[in-house]
Amino acid sequence: MNIFIFVLQDPITQDIRYVGKTKNPKMRFHNHMNKRHNEKTHKRNWIESLKSRKLKPIMIIIDEVSETDWKFWEKYWINQY
Repeated sequence: MNIFIFVLQDPITQDIRYVGKTKNPKMRFHNHMNKRHNEKTHKRNWIESLKSRKLKPIMIIIDEVSETDWKFWEKYWINQY
């Protein structure tokens, strides 16, 4: 099974705010939107501020990589943004 590298983009500014990886993009996006038990992080605060305005981040799949190589590619993409 492959791993998807994705970004969360701000729907207002179009800025990339987060780079992550997942096997299941739909479930991962759902988790980002619903994890209220997270500690106060910049990502959590940003998502909550979007939700308070009836907005949500845009998830964009930017790469699909093998399970053995995902760590390299996730770091690569983080460095690109």
